[in-house]
Amino acid sequence: MSNSQIIQYYFLVIVVMVTTNLGTWVIPTNGMNNDDNGRLTHHFYKKTCPKVLPVIRSVVEKAIKKEPRIGASLLRLHFHDCFVNGCDASVLLDDSNNINGEKNSPPNKNSLRGFEVVDEIKSELDKACKGPIVSCSDILAVAARDSVVILGGPHYRYHVPLGRRDARSASYEAANTSLPSPSSSFSELLSNFNSHGLGLKDLVALSGAHTIGFAQCSSFRDRIYNDTNIDPKLASYLKLQKCPQSGGDSNLAPFDSTDETFDNVYYKQLLDNKGLLHSDQELFKGNNSESDKLVNLFSRNPIAFAKRFKHSMIKMGNMKPLTGNEGEIRLNCRKFSIGLPYCFYINKPYTISLPNAMHNNKTKLQAPTIMASFSYLQCLLVIVMVTMMIPTTTNAAALTPNFYKKVCPKALPVIRRVVQKAINRERRMGASLLRLHFHDCFVNGCDGSILLDDTKNFTGEKTAKPNLNSIRGFDVVDEIKAAVDKACKRPVVSCADILAVAARDSVAILGGPQFWYKVLLGRRDARTANITAANNNLPAPFLNFTQLVTSFNNVGLNTKDLVVLSGGHTIGFARCTTFRNRIYNDTNIETNFATSLRRNCPRTSGVGDNNLTPLDPTPSSVDNLYYKALLGKKGILHSDQELYKGNGSESDKLVELYSKNPFAFARDFKNSMIKMGNMKSLTGNNGEIRLDCRRVN
Repeated sequence: MSNSQIIQYYFLVIVVMVTTNLGTWVIPTNGMNNDDNGRLTHHFYKKTCPKVLPVIRSVVEKAIKKEPRIGASLLRLHFHDCFVNGCDASVLLDDSNNINGEKNSPPNKNSLRGFEVVDEIKSELDKACKGPIVSCSDILAVAARDSVVILGGPHYRYHVPLGRRDARSASYEAANTSLPSPSSSFSELLSNFNSHGLGLKDLVALSGAHTIGFAQCSSFRDRIYNDTNIDPKLASYLKLQKCPQSGGDSNLAPFDSTDETFDNVYYKQLLDNKGLLHSDQELFKGNNSESDKLVNLFSRNPIAFAKRFKHSMIKMGNMKPLTGNEGEIRLNCRKFSIGLPYCFYINKPYTISLPNAMHNNKTKLQAPTIMASFSYLQCLLVIVMVTMMIPTTTNAAALTPNFYKKVCPKALPVIRRVVQKAINRERRMGASLLRLHFHDCFVNGCDGSILLDDTKNFTGEKTAKPNLNSIRGFDVVDEIKAAVDKACKRPVVSCADILAVAARDSVAILGGPQFWYKVLLGRRDARTANITAANNNLPAPFLNFTQLVTSFNNVGLNTKDLVVLSGGHTIGFARCTTFRNRIYNDTNIETNFATSLRRNCPRTSGVGDNNLTPLDPTPSSVDNLYYKALLGKKGILHSDQELYKGNGSESDKLVELYSKNPFAFARDFKNSMIKMGNMKSLTGNNGEIRLDCRRVN
């Protein structure tokens, strides 16, 4: 440790000891303020406590493993909180001398639960964050999201905007009047949602939360004994087994037949008049209303439901949040606090850890124990001094999704706009842009080398056998480059990053938001190309399974990556020359399918070589039909069908999984795309940022 660092340390100690005696200013908050100008943002705790989300997820996961029903309870807590004066954790407050809490209001009494889980989350967070940093209202919002994801899968995951603060009061009266009732009519439901700034789509999508959990007999008794739009068998069963005409008010019945799985079965049951609550069935009356159409859509399309549910959850979570200096950060979620600064709660020695960059071994410096109340200004002095002691380090070589955030925040929207325009012009272009990224990464890494034209110094990769008359989309890349450079006012974005983002955008545009992922950025462009590597490294359409695995292993990818990335063939077309041998010689091909392909692909080499056939039945949609085709021996390429032989192999199991579960395919495809995109990237001072993607500078 240098002399200057020692001086800084003792100066820090002196500042703390002296300012301790200056008294305490009155500050209307507790917790270090990180209000981001009063706006909610999903990065809110990134600096003050980066462990927040993993800690919440861990506790919620443990609670759901112990009792799956608790997921529905945590989701319900967030709903019932937000609908009463906004998402401010007022629902968690116990009755006191000063307030009559919301827990005992008729809509909540004997209904809300999960408070102990919230207490456990709060305790674990305060321990991990070394103080009360995270609000109880943010805990409710994240726990609700995590419950849905754990019970429904990663396609229900969304970024929770954070930065809410906690109310210092509750409203028993508002809880009685603001929460929608299970006996409400459709017009009453819609009016209620409208009063909170929510629309019809929000009503229908958020009601889908009833795909998990249970309802009490008292909430559906009137429906099963008096409603006419209820399936007779369901009504009889509920009367006999769950809900007598008198008594048994707290008896439970599941909302749908898969009460521990977040899915779209709730909507399917509405189509059959099997909604448990009167308010549920009000969403579908069979009169072709807008609500009917949404129920029909969500019953058929779980992806559409997931997309809209996430959107509406974020929208609901933004209802009247307290931010900035409003409210407080509670020490106990059941009680409001007294508004003292966060430093008041420090009653242990300051421990300052200096990183290895400062000393060969991590050095801990401990100041004298200070047991006093600190002012907000004193907190800031401590932070400033500690910051002075820690040297700034950078990692220029690391890819990050925020790489262009400061130097050119318009980069990603510009790329998306050009890609969207190109796909609108020609749907096939999405597959071409995805293919460019694949063929770039498999040859010496994702470095934009595939875009380089031949020069006197090297022969480019465009004329390599796997690429010749096959790869396309260069004009779109040129258009993106020109638009990005104009928006950034200089050449900031690499051609390699353009390929990676354009591939992601193509998949998301043709497949939907469940295929969207954060592209890691910061690649730089190669100054040369390698036609030999292009001929040798790119997997050919004639390869057998062992050769395919070897090809992927050679670039750091495994069998799972092979199967899921091959799903890129869910869009686009193949030329006759790539599948001629399969349709005339392979035996593991469906006979009628082979016959139909021969019409467009003559046996004679050189005749119709460039005739195109779609790689699956929906060549303009990213979906899982590619895998379903493999199960029916309808893979276009020999290499495609090699993934499924019906012998129970690991590859077979993956094909079967993706054919049944489009969400599993979307999840794994995104992971493997990110993994492939990290292959041997040039970063830091390696390579260059090209002025023209077709030429080195």
